[in-house]
Parts: sequence; C-alpha cells; structure tokens
Amino acid sequence: MCAKSSHDRIPVCELLNVSSASHSAARVDLRQAIYRCLIGIGLAVLAVTQILQTDTPDFAQDYAAAWAWWEGRPLQTRTQELLDDCWPEHGYGKLQSVRQPHPPPATLLALPLARLPFPVARLLWCGLSLIAIVVAWQLVGASVPTCLATVPIWCIALVLGTHEPLLFVSIALAVVLLPGAPVLAGMALGLSIAIKAYPAVLCLGLVLTRRWRSLWVTLATCLLLFAVAELVLGRGATFLWLRYTGENTAHYVLSSQNGSLVRFVHSAIALPPAAIALALTAVLVWPLRSKIDAADPLRPLLPVTLLVSPISWRHYMGLTGLLALGRFQQACLFLAGTLALLPSMRISGPMPELFVQVPLVVVLLLEWARSIFGARTSAAGRVASL
Repeated sequence: MCAKSSHDRIPVCELLNVSSASHSAARVDLRQAIYRCLIGIGLAVLAVTQILQTDTPDFAQDYAAAWAWWEGRPLQTRTQELLDDCWPEHGYGKLQSVRQPHPPPATLLALPLARLPFPVARLLWCGLSLIAIVVAWQLVGASVPTCLATVPIWCIALVLGTHEPLLFVSIALAVVLLPGAPVLAGMALGLSIAIKAYPAVLCLGLVLTRRWRSLWVTLATCLLLFAVAELVLGRGATFLWLRYTGENTAHYVLSSQNGSLVRFVHSAIALPPAAIALALTAVLVWPLRSKIDAADPLRPLLPVTLLVSPISWRHYMGLTGLLALGRFQQACLFLAGTLALLPSMRISGPMPELFVQVPLVVVLLLEWARSIFGARTSAAGRVASL
C-alpha cells in the first residue's frame, strides 16, 4: 500500500507521481526551448548569407527617412533621392515615386541606426529582429514544426528588414500578458499598431470580450507614440504619412504578391480599398463574435487581420507562428515560403505567384474557420499552454 503524508493525508506515491510528471514536463519544455534557439541560429545564418547578396531591402526606406531627419531634410523626400545620397550602392531602380510608407513611430526606431553606415545598420537591425522572433516563439511556446515551417518566410522578412519581427514579439507579449497584466498587454499591442497600423484589427477582440482597460491602454499607447513622433520628427509628420498612405495603397493593392482579400475584391469591384477592408472585416468578424474567449481574444483575430489589410505581403505570414497550426497549415507555410525564397537565393527562376499566394490564403482561411467551428478553449487551458 501507498503511505500517506501526515500533513495533508495525500498518498506519498501520488505526490511522487505529480513531482515526476512536473520534472518530465520541465525537461520537455527546456528541450523545446533549446530547439527553438537552434532554429533561430540556423535562420540567422540563412538570412545573413542572403543579406550579403541583396541590395534592395525594405529597411532602406526607414533608414533613408531617419537619415533625412538627421540631415535636416524632409522625411517624405523621395526615397531613391535620399538613398542616392546616404547609400549610393543601393540596387533600387523604381523608387522615383516612393516615399517613406511606414508610420512616424517606425521612423523613430531607425533614428539611432541612421547614424551608422547602412550595411552596419542593416545587419544590426537583422540581429535585433532575429532576437524578437526567437523571444516570441518562446513566449507563446510555438511548436518546433511551426517554427521550422515559418523559417523561409521569416528569412524573407529578415533580408528585407521589415517590422514584422517586432510586431511578432509585441503581439506575443500582449497575448501572454493579457490574462494577468492587462495594462502591459495594452502597451505591447499599442506599440505594434503604432509601428505598422494593421494590427489595429486585433482591438476588436478586446471590444468583443469587453476588456476595456486593455483597450484604452492600447489606444493611449498608440496615440502617445504618434505624439512623441510629432514632437521629434516635426509637426505634421503624421499627416504627411497619412496622405501618402492612400497613394501607396492604390499603387500596390493589385500587386501579385499582395495576399489580401481586398486585392481580389478590388480587382472585381471598383471601390476604395479602405471601404472594402471595412466591409470584409465586418463579414469575417461577425461569425467570431460569440466564439472568442476572454482569456485569448487576440489570436483568433490574427487571420482576419492579415486577410483584410489592404496590403498583406507574404512576409506578414510569419505572424501565424502565434497560432496552434496543424500539420497541413505548417506544410502550406513551408511550401509557399520556400517557393518565394528560392528565386532570391538564385536557386531557381521566378515562381508563379499562384503557387505562393494560394497556400498562404488557404492557411488564413482555415485558421479563421477553425476559430468559428472549433471548440472554445478554456481560460485555464490557454494559460497552461502558454
């Protein structure tokens, strides 16, 4: 027979079994964490080898705008004109009409880096972005297959120098902190919105679950960051960005590399992309209104966010690493990311965009449908999974 402890009269063997299970779970968690770090190292090697061969990174747009501020020049000067002066070796040839497309808080992030030569600043930004990706994987406990499946897409993002890695870790922080620290969660979500705008759709999850405190903190954080940008970059920086955003969207909305549903609707119906985005948001969020758990109101809306943003480039899909993806979704992500990466690695010629975009859109639609028809996970279960 199993002895009982004198204090709580719980059988000692049961206590030993619980302790053994806890140690086993800790060993598994540690092993998974190590695997994520190793995947991050592999991703770093892959990205740096590609960076050394590429002279057309998106990060150049933020660097050029920040460099212009240091030089006392207008932030919305044409990007190519600025790059000709601050990084003459650039490979861009079609930027005559392009100006800084990202919100002013994004330019703030590049200010310290703009004091460095561009090749150095680019590698430093890549390193910071890589750390953000690995930290986000660890925060949400992303499965090893999901991490591996998103490596090609994250490699594209790192080579381009986009803001998605920073959005990844800030949204991951919001997801993890929301149950116990709603104020900090709101600050993290507000940061992501101020940097790239399109994560604002996630606020609907806070509205639907009546997490008003987090919502107000999110909005206040976003407004504060824009206010700081106005003070630092100059009055009217936000207005100039908004004015150019409409032109930028109109220019890129029908691009073959844009995976947004807005693109498909806009190609059939000549309506403003913003109006189409609002209509699609209403259509996709309505079935979710009673399915979202108050303990995790952000992740179910992530597929909607990526589907309804007027511009949704393929490297945005790295954010799906926040979701509990199935094997089919992981395979789709890996296939699409690899097909998009191979031409840039000069291993193959350009791939038909249909082969890249269709799997990515399918992943988002499947995850959206799973949130509608799948069983709701209890708050305790979600917290345990994190």
